[in-house]
Amino acid sequence: MPAHAWLTLITLSGMLAALVTGRVGAHVAVPGALAVLVAAGAVPAGDVVAGLANEGLVTVACLYVLAAGLRASGVVGRVTARLLGRPTSDLDAQARIIGPVAMMSTVMNNTPLVAVCLPLLQEYARRHRIAPSRLLLPLSYAAILGGTCTLIGTSTNVVVNGLILAHDAAHPEAPIQPFGMFTLTPVGLPVTLAGVAYMLLAGRALLPVRPPGDDLGAASEGDALPPARAWVAPLMMGLFVVLSATGAVETRTAAIVAAAGVVLLGGVDLATARATIDWPVLAIIAAGLGLGAAMERSGLAAVAADVVLGGVAGAGPTALLAGIYALTWALTSVLSNSAAAVLVFPVAWRAAQAAGLPLEPVAIAVAIAASCEFTTPIGYQTNLMVLRPGGYRVIDYVRFGAPLTLVCGVVAVAVLRAWR
Repeated sequence: MPAHAWLTLITLSGMLAALVTGRVGAHVAVPGALAVLVAAGAVPAGDVVAGLANEGLVTVACLYVLAAGLRASGVVGRVTARLLGRPTSDLDAQARIIGPVAMMSTVMNNTPLVAVCLPLLQEYARRHRIAPSRLLLPLSYAAILGGTCTLIGTSTNVVVNGLILAHDAAHPEAPIQPFGMFTLTPVGLPVTLAGVAYMLLAGRALLPVRPPGDDLGAASEGDALPPARAWVAPLMMGLFVVLSATGAVETRTAAIVAAAGVVLLGGVDLATARATIDWPVLAIIAAGLGLGAAMERSGLAAVAADVVLGGVAGAGPTALLAGIYALTWALTSVLSNSAAAVLVFPVAWRAAQAAGLPLEPVAIAVAIAASCEFTTPIGYQTNLMVLRPGGYRVIDYVRFGAPLTLVCGVVAVAVLRAWR
């Protein structure tokens, strides 16, 4: 491997080791690893600056502002009480959350869904004296799982569909059927059902009980806005959902418009909005994008793809599908999900074509694996969003998320292997 590839590998290994021990927070370890690579010349400073304007980063920042407006409006407590009721136990509370969130995520992009639900569940946990750590990881994981069922459930599916369209234009001799709204449902639904069952069975034993970290706002009622302004945040959130779901504008633009509307129309004051944004989470996202660039530029990602897929070449269709799934998941755990899909897709296509494997299940495997990353907080935006409010450590994701990742992978590969 080139020198920069070795440096990137060593730096990422050190970062992951620091995260697993829990001695260094993700908001320190991830930007610190990026700083090492920038200083060594493995990542141009321009890539870091470009990452600050990334669509996901800007969208998440704006969603924090929207969530602050919802809390200040006073609707949080009222909606929570009516929709979720009074739980009799932690397991009962988890059951009331996981199923509905997974279903909603099939028709609503999972990142804004988690942004809406996060303050609701913080308030819910506070009212019923439940540790937020028992509820917020299930929130994130349920939203991720439901998003695998439809084209619009997660941006990852849209990205992979774009890769398919670009492939078909470049290779008309070997086209891949583009995703329709429910193309992924035969795979995503069994994965979701298996994942939901796992969380309900294992949540009591594997979810930690930790004091909340930075409470981004379990607002009480005297905190609510006067009624004249309480309508602002719900209206702006509704506008965001409609604009992003219908594709009228890109998600980033819709989020900016809605967040600006909340502030300008008095739904929340600027100081509160600024204080509500979880800046360490945004730093982790931006740094993660830089680390992804380092893996691409150094050639480390290409080497990983060759090693993994080369190792299963000739071992049969099931092994190849499993290898593609595992490679996509592994890259997603250290890159963004979209970046992992972009990197793996052309390699997976070539490997499938050489093995005579149908191309549609390969594309679906990439899409599902790039979403179903549950072992690290940096693998998916919603995992990062619940990190600090839940008071989680990285080991919590590994303990609760690693078996879930395995369950989803086994189910997905089994269903895809039977694809006709």
